[in-house]
Amino acid sequence: MNIEYFQYLQTVAESRSIRQAAEKLHLKQQYLSTIIKNIENHYDVTIFERSRRGIKITNDGRFFLERTQQINQLLQELESPYLYPSKQDFSYVVKDIPIYIQDVTTSSKMISIIDTFHKYFPYIDIQLYVKGQEEIFSAVRQTPDSIGVIYTVDDGAITSIPADLHSIPFLSQKLLAIASKQNKQAQQNPSISIYDFLEKELVLYTSAKQEENPLLHYLHQYGTPHIKYTVNNPMFLAELLQKGDYWALGRVSDITQNELLSIPFQENIMLHSYFICKPETAQSFITQSFFKIASAQQSL
Repeated sequence: MNIEYFQYLQTVAESRSIRQAAEKLHLKQQYLSTIIKNIENHYDVTIFERSRRGIKITNDGRFFLERTQQINQLLQELESPYLYPSKQDFSYVVKDIPIYIQDVTTSSKMISIIDTFHKYFPYIDIQLYVKGQEEIFSAVRQTPDSIGVIYTVDDGAITSIPADLHSIPFLSQKLLAIASKQNKQAQQNPSISIYDFLEKELVLYTSAKQEENPLLHYLHQYGTPHIKYTVNNPMFLAELLQKGDYWALGRVSDITQNELLSIPFQENIMLHSYFICKPETAQSFITQSFFKIASAQQSL
């Protein structure tokens, strides 16, 4: 039995849909369905009950998934060198890690990564700075042990990254239209086209220059967005959406309040993020540990 299949089961359980899980795992739906059926036959257990509405986890399935999650966690520990006692002395080699992040709302995943990193390296300080793309390239080159986070929308291509910098894929998230639950147009539309979205009065979250915002760059590919307000604080964004018939471009992780509604785009619009650093920084034990923790957090 391929141990990786246990992670597939966790993704299916979280998604409550084999189709959505297959999309997240970049697998064909039929292939994933076959894997699940083979696991159920091998262990003589029914993990999921299937219906037209999706899947439901059985009581036996909950027991099985709890054990496979424990197995996944133990395997992650074995593959995480920073957990071994002999490696703890490395925590005194690096004093701080500056992280330069592009002008997009900071993902809750990043905060979780930093919190986990501090558990294993409590003496290393991490500072977050918001900068434009070119400023990040320059800062990463000039600042020792620094890491940059670069975003791109749609196809995930980041041909603009200079050849002298090392890049590692971090996270891909589907972008959605966000509006207030009191917004009547949002209530009536189960989905929206990007072209119709451009005609709405939009609120743009940006904490730096507008021209450096990757989301705004993407919108300009389809036309001229009607930016009604620009805010530099996620709370201001939520308040504006709640008070009027305004719209915003965001992610599922940005929907933190019950008053907000997410509307899927008819087009598949993805926000991809990448870590970048100097090649010698990528070889550092501390940096490699940070990337390992980031990878583990992404799979949770």
